[in-house]
Amino acid sequence: MKEILKHEILEFHPDTLIRVREACGLDAPGRMEEAVGLLRDWAAKQEHFLKKDFDPIFLEALLLTCKGSVEKAKIRLDLMCTMRTFAPELFVKIHVKKDFPQFHKVCKALVVPKMTEDHYRLGILKITGCYPTLFQDLFQWVVIMNEYLKFHDYSIGHICLVDLREANIFDLVTKLNPIELRNTFTLITKGYGTRIKSINFLTPSKTVEAIVSLFKQVLSPKITSRIEVHKNIEEIYERVPKYMLPKDFGGDDISLDKIHDAWMEVHSSEEYIMHLKEMQKAGRTNRAGALRSTTPCSECPAPSGHSTSISLFSSFKTGLKYYRKSNNSFICSNLYSLFDCLTNQGRRIF
Repeated sequence: MKEILKHEILEFHPDTLIRVREACGLDAPGRMEEAVGLLRDWAAKQEHFLKKDFDPIFLEALLLTCKGSVEKAKIRLDLMCTMRTFAPELFVKIHVKKDFPQFHKVCKALVVPKMTEDHYRLGILKITGCYPTLFQDLFQWVVIMNEYLKFHDYSIGHICLVDLREANIFDLVTKLNPIELRNTFTLITKGYGTRIKSINFLTPSKTVEAIVSLFKQVLSPKITSRIEVHKNIEEIYERVPKYMLPKDFGGDDISLDKIHDAWMEVHSSEEYIMHLKEMQKAGRTNRAGALRSTTPCSECPAPSGHSTSISLFSSFKTGLKYYRKSNNSFICSNLYSLFDCLTNQGRRIF
């Protein structure tokens, strides 16, 4: 990519492309093209990938999330495909207008047009109501948004603003499944590679601590250390410039509803729906092939008796070690069950 194409919603600074590449160590002449070529050639050789011809723009975006490391990008691409097998429920819905009949009535989840001076995006989630499958719909909507951003955005990371001022937080907590929360964040941060600069909850209610506590139980300390709770909008202004915020939040941009409507049109385009359909079938991983892969990776030692580090073995072993340390027996048992389901020998390998 030699320049960022103009977008109907997203805005960029004149120096965004070069500054983002500099931050990721990919600004040297020819460095990005070389890295994309290496990653493309590697993907084409993976027998367990049902889709091998990934778009260069997508691969470039993936490399940016890995700060230029081709080896880390391989792991990330493998995980992104594998998650389509592990958590297929995150990829079912693709028609944003007809597949989310209740969601848009009580929830707005979007990325605002402008970016910060240091090239971060602002994502806003505003919840005003609840229903039994709210979070299942929300997580699928987040996947649709991230899938789109991988092809159209160019930024360093994201600031998240969660507005719960009009929500019944206790009701939300009862609907939030920790396993689904973990799976979604794994896909977004480890698969799509979204860098989260901060998560800002906006509500005067003390019951928000119940949600924060749930986040801390299932998400990594690195992410949970970036969670902040704000009692009023004035505190948000200390974290997010007002020129980025919708006028509903006292900012200078158009209203949240207008931004939401614009994203609805973009996500409803025939071109994007076809893309999602293609990724539904092409992104899935042949599990047996993934376990047989012998592609070496210098950054991630393979388990004993297996030459593959870009594999399910490493991912589950690392995850299990983390959750053992946290004494979370519920998640440990789920990791074991999922691994056994895929290999029928999970406990023996561990």
